[in-house]
Order: sequence, then C-alpha cells, then structure tokens
Amino acid sequence: MMPQNPKIKFKISPNKDFFALNGFISDASFDGGQNLNWAIFSVFPKLKKFWVGKNFTLPAKQLKDFIKKQHAKKSQNRCRKIKQYQKAWQKSANHFFQFTEKLFPNTSWPKGKYIAYATIWGMFPRYLEDKTFLIPDFGKNNQELCAIIAHEMLHFIYYSQLFKKFPYLKSKKNAFWAWNITEIFNAIIQNTDDWQKIFGHSQQPYPEHQKVVSKIEKQNKPSTLTAEQLTKIIINEQKK
Repeated sequence: MMPQNPKIKFKISPNKDFFALNGFISDASFDGGQNLNWAIFSVFPKLKKFWVGKNFTLPAKQLKDFIKKQHAKKSQNRCRKIKQYQKAWQKSANHFFQFTEKLFPNTSWPKGKYIAYATIWGMFPRYLEDKTFLIPDFGKNNQELCAIIAHEMLHFIYYSQLFKKFPYLKSKKNAFWAWNITEIFNAIIQNTDDWQKIFGHSQQPYPEHQKVVSKIEKQNKPSTLTAEQLTKIIINEQKK
C-alpha cells in the first residue's frame, strides 16, 4: 500500500502565467519559437507583432498587465470552471491512484505542492521542481481535463522513480534522453485499456516516438508490466 496520495489544489495566478511566459521565451532560443507560437501567439496573435528577434519589445510590466487584464476579463467564469474541474478530478482521483499503485508498487509520491493553475495560454507545462502544472481554463470537457491532469501527475511519480532506479539519467547530459523515455512511457501507458477505462483518452506519441511506441506495444503487454519493467524495455530500444 502506497503512502497517502497527494491532493491537488486548483488555483488561478497571473504570476504563474508570467513565469510560464518567460519559460516559453527561453525555449525560443533552441526550439525556434515553436512553443511560443503554440502557447502564446495561437491564442493571442496580436502579441506576435511585439516579438522581435529573440524577445518581446514590450517591457515586463506591460506583459504582466496584459496577463492580469486577460485574467480579469474571465475571472468569474474561470472560478466557476475551476470548481467544476476540481469536482471532476475528485471523481477520477481514486481510480487514478489505484492505477498508479499497480504501476509503481511500493513507490511513494515525491513531495511537492501539487497545484494545478488555470492558464490563459495554449500550452500546459509542468514543473518537476515543485510539482505544479498548468491546465486549460476553458475549451475542454471534464474527461479531457482529467486526462491532462493525470498525464502530468504520471510524469511526477515516473520521473521520481526513473531517477532513483536509473540515477545516471539524472545527469544534465542525459536530460534529453530522460525526456524521451518519459514521453514514450506516458504514450504507452495512456494507450492501455486500463487507462482508457478511467479517462477515455489515449495519447498520440510525438512523431519521433511513434515507431518505438508501436514496436513495444506489439512485442509486449504493457498493462501487465510495472513501470520499472517497461522502462528497461524502453531504454533497451532507445540504445538500438
């Protein structure tokens, strides 16, 4: 029996959105602005004219004011939506934690804040350091929202076990390899019948992971494997 499962708090924070924006700006230096386009400009195209070179021409204060205004516009509806999401997650939580107990036997959840922040952005990053993450404020039904939450929660416990069982993956030089392993793992797990019975949603792998995901699913029965067993298979495939 695993120790007490974490309880997710649902909050709204313009400051968290500003923090996330800075992350998307940092990403632009190595992803060519892909995340920025997806997270920011797809939702607020008018901001694109202020993106010049590798940064915004708007000062930080104006960007913060813009975020606060967007939050203020939908504050009442957003609060109502957050309560709805919270109730939906509470209905799915027990099933999710039963699922993870089987997948991660004798594994404790890592310590953290476990806060889901409703965001105005179109992308929902996670923060392993404090176990917080962003969720969409609108546009998703309850089942889709719960699947997003469960996806991020799965990352939190999986990263924790991954680094304990395979400590060499924690090094900075192996960070990208570890990320690939975690995304392949999530895609496989979220395609299992047990997962879909709870959330009704599978996960489409990243294009570069499609081949290895399909191969592992064909050659194994992922639903019968623990996280550690599946990880060893993924690592072996990644080395080929």
